[in-house]
This record gives sequence, C-alpha cells and structure tokens, in this order.
Amino acid sequence: NSEIENRFIISQNHQVNIGLDELYEIGETNNYEQTRYRNRASAFLSYRFFSSSDKLATVLSLRTEMVNTEFTPLMPSISARFTFLSNLSLNTNISRIYKIPTFNDLYWTGWGNPDLEPESGWTMDLGLNFEKKTKSSIVNSNITIFNNTISNWIIWTPSLTSWTPENITKVWSRGLESSLSADYLYSKGKIGLSALYSYTKATNQNDDSLFIKEFEKQLIYTPTHKGSASLYVCYSGFFMRYTHQLVGKRFTSKDNSYFVNGYHIGDLSFGKIFLISKNEFIINLRINNLWNENYQVMVNYSMPMVNYQISLSYNFNKSN
Repeated sequence: NSEIENRFIISQNHQVNIGLDELYEIGETNNYEQTRYRNRASAFLSYRFFSSSDKLATVLSLRTEMVNTEFTPLMPSISARFTFLSNLSLNTNISRIYKIPTFNDLYWTGWGNPDLEPESGWTMDLGLNFEKKTKSSIVNSNITIFNNTISNWIIWTPSLTSWTPENITKVWSRGLESSLSADYLYSKGKIGLSALYSYTKATNQNDDSLFIKEFEKQLIYTPTHKGSASLYVCYSGFFMRYTHQLVGKRFTSKDNSYFVNGYHIGDLSFGKIFLISKNEFIINLRINNLWNENYQVMVNYSMPMVNYQISLSYNFNKSN
C-alpha cells in the first residue's frame, strides 16, 4: 500500500488536496480454492474552505478508482460544518458510494458468491452537536438523521448449513442516531454516564413481482431499535462500569414472517489500577449477562448465560 498526497494552501481560508493511492491485495488462505489478487489504484481531489471565524467549514471532494483494469464511477462528496451560538454546531454530508465485494464475499469456498455486483448509491446525513466544558465537567450530545439509497446491497443470508452473500437490487436505509455523554471530574477520579440510541429502517425496495413478498420489508437481522447506557466511576485507581444494552427484535425471513425476539442484557466490570514506578498494572473482573438473560443473537443459537472474565494487563512506561 502506498500513498502520495500534496497540499496546496491557496490562502488562509482555502486549501486544495490532491493524492494518489495504490493498494495491491493478496488473498491466500485454505478457505479459497486458489490465491486471489487484486490491484486498486485511486486518485482524489478535495477543496477545503474555512471561514476566518472558524464558524463555517466546507469540503468538496472527488474520488475515482481503478480496480485491476476497470474504472469505478466517479464518487463526489460535499460536507459542511456550521457552528452557531457557543456550544452548538450543525454538520451535513452528501456522498456517492461505490463498494466492491471483499475477497471473502467472492471466494470463500462453499460460502462466497463470485457473481456479486458492487454496491453503489448515495448517502446523506444531517447532525446537530452540543458540547459544554467547564473545569470539572464535560457534556457532549449528538443527534444525526440519515438517508441512504443503495443499489446491489450486499447481505449475507442464512441457509440450513451455511451463510451466503447476495445482492439486493435496491435498499432504502433511513433513521437517526443519537448519543449523550457527561463526565464529572474531581480530585481523585471521575463519574460519568453515556447513552446511545439508533433507529434504523432498512427496507428492500425491489418491487419486481418475483420478490413482491419482500417489498418494503425490513432487512433480516437489522433491528429497528438499538440502544445502550453506561455508568462508570473511577476513584483512587479503582474503577467500576455498568453497561445495559437493548436490541429490538430482528426478522429472520425476507418477508418478515419470522423473527427472533429482542433482548436486553447488563454487563458489570470493576478493578484496580496499580502504578509501579513508570509502569501500570491493571486487574479487571467482568461479569457478562449479569441478569442471566436467555437470548439469541442469531436464530437457534443461544448465547451464554451469566459468565465471568478476569484479565491482567501490564503497561510499560505509561507516563511516557
């Protein structure tokens, strides 16, 4: 892998980047019938503008790639950030994407699909960010809405004995993602909490009569609702973290007639950090699935009930 990039500063507020990237991929494993090779060469050009007040920043970019001897479509993108008031900023991005299948997608013996087409489409998002800092606290929050339309979406689907990747002619994925974190700092440690939530509606938009039962149905194993919350405390080298995760039901059939139930699980970890000269010794005990929840991530594959892990780590010259 090699990369060349040059930056041209036109003025204090204007900047142009141009670059070339070369990647030669080799796939050699017993899981392929033969060694696979692929050469990927790309070129990119971007223009950046920053306002003198730093309240507005925009980036326009263009990228193209040649895979072996074939050129991919041009991939333009535009992104912007606008800061208003003192703690709020607005971010937006529109990009064209083109994603070629991985070697595993194509060549995994008995599982891969050499007839896969590359994914292509457009992604758009708009986000609002809040940040507040004081001497003893930090608060961050974000909410982003997104809208993606993808052709030839690559998805791995299960059969009786294996999983196989295939293309879905057209997928519409939209929703929102949000996050919140708050930390309170004090002389001997900190207390913090964080939370994440996502709402994702990803549907098959292929209205061909052969697939009419799958039209506008949620993609398999893609939960509509997903979230987590964490509370952590650090004091004089001792630490404790509790995380609770919620995952909504996931459909297991393309027509959404079958599904696995949603679940919520809690994990608890605690331990101690020991400073030994310039080095750091950490002992950590983790209790997974604290509430002994009976749940499945994949249909007919039950996950472990309450289980325990202990880890020891040693970091040299931590102060450096």
